[in-house]
Amino acid sequence: MERDRESVKEYDEILSRWEGSADDVERGYLEELRRVQLHRKCPDWLEQFVQDLNTAGLELGYLAAGRSEKQEEALDPIDESVKDMFE
Repeated sequence: MERDRESVKEYDEILSRWEGSADDVERGYLEELRRVQLHRKCPDWLEQFVQDLNTAGLELGYLAAGRSEKQEEALDPIDESVKDMFE
C-alpha cells in the first residue's frame, strides 16, 4: 500500500489514519493499538481500523491474484457480452 499511496487515494487515507500526523498531534491507529488496554474498554477508533484492515486485505488480495479494475475493463468481446448479461 505504501508503494501505491501517491496514486490510490484510498490507500493514502488508510495509511494516514494508521500512521497519524507527522507532528504527533494526532496519534495513528498503530500507536494507539500499542497503548490501548482492551480489557478495560474497546476504543471507538478500533472499528474503523478493522474496516481498514479488511479493505487493505481485499485490495492486496486482488492485486496478488492479478486482478484489478483496470484489467477487468479490458475483457475480450465474448467475456464482455457474458458480463453484460448478468449486470
